[in-house]
Amino acid sequence: VHLMAGNVATRAGYCALAAAGASSIRTSVGGGSICSTRMQTGHGVPTFAAILDCAEAFPKWEVPIIADGGIKDAGDIVKALAAGASAVMLGSLLAGTLETPGDMLTEEFEEGARYFKVYRGMASKEAQFAWHGHAASLEGVSAKIPYKGSVSDILSDLAQNMRSGFSYSGARSLAQLQARAVFIEVSPLARAESRTHILDKR
Repeated sequence: VHLMAGNVATRAGYCALAAAGASSIRTSVGGGSICSTRMQTGHGVPTFAAILDCAEAFPKWEVPIIADGGIKDAGDIVKALAAGASAVMLGSLLAGTLETPGDMLTEEFEEGARYFKVYRGMASKEAQFAWHGHAASLEGVSAKIPYKGSVSDILSDLAQNMRSGFSYSGARSLAQLQARAVFIEVSPLARAESRTHILDKR
């Protein structure tokens, strides 16, 4: 049996679960797109920072790190893996696809019908009542996501962009990526510069 435990956000938390026998450990608290844990509880650590911290203890325990929360695109996946994660969990990136849970919703607009699916955080009021019949802790929200079609198209695009990301570091494997990755701190404006901005208003 593979026992995935978490979430933790610190090296100490990672070591505690590794010592308890976890097969893999999820890192980050409050990083998900529909998670409100940081606002509701005052606790949380960004995914990238949590991975870096937990990865310091990986050589001793060798328990795989699973990046959970805050993954917005293929670039975030590459950076999470480079920082020390063995895998990532995806929520919003895959939400609204044919294969995700939930009924299809239809709304009529002037230009025609549009289709949506509901994406619920596991700590949202809707999910809590669905699973337990009451709300124990409300640390998430629900959102209506435009229908995206089959998940296979999204996964294909992610895989292609990740291969490109590996190539920029001259890496052919996860081990090579992690060995060769170098991180630098940049201005918050670098994120804006990194976007395609030809259509921005000037």
